[in-house]
Amino acid sequence: MKTLLCIGLMFLFVFRVAAQVQELQQLQLDLEKLAQFKLILSQMKQGYQTLENGYNSVRDAAKGNFDLHKNYLDGLLVVSPAVKQSPALKQIAMDQDAIGKTFQTAWSQYQSSGLFSANELTDLRNRYNDFIQKVNDDLDVLSQTTTSGKVRMSDAERLQLIGIVQSDISVQLAGVKALVNDHSRLMVLRMQQKRDNDAVKKLSGIK
Repeated sequence: MKTLLCIGLMFLFVFRVAAQVQELQQLQLDLEKLAQFKLILSQMKQGYQTLENGYNSVRDAAKGNFDLHKNYLDGLLVVSPAVKQSPALKQIAMDQDAIGKTFQTAWSQYQSSGLFSANELTDLRNRYNDFIQKVNDDLDVLSQTTTSGKVRMSDAERLQLIGIVQSDISVQLAGVKALVNDHSRLMVLRMQQKRDNDAVKKLSGIK
């Protein structure tokens, strides 16, 4: 029995190490992707602001032409119904909700089981908070993209960025599910170990 338990723990350790390496690689890609998002938004803001300032300087000389371009630039500040009704926005909301529910349900079980130490629970909560921080960063980008008056972007640019945010949040959901599954398997293993120990004590007459 102890041999099987040791083998089981060994496989669990190997699996967790492999999962953590893959998670770290994915998180690195997410960070690079998010940095690119923010750089794109910053460059867009700067580019459109420079363009508008240039038109301001020649307003008196070419008033009609300026108004034409200003209307175009102002139009890029407006989020169209097509963007607001993007199916990706609904999926983002569903994934965000699933992230919270998936973790909170498992978290309650872990706390009440008595099978995890305070340090393990703290580590678990911190790892979950890392996922939430990435989701919040994505939602900040999404807010700028889907709120009129924030940034000048075409519908195609907004929809593309929404799609990227949706993809990234789905990655965070997968990460949270993997984290929960990992700890749930560990909880089941520890429950079995506790039952075995209790059975041995009972057979040995130990209270």
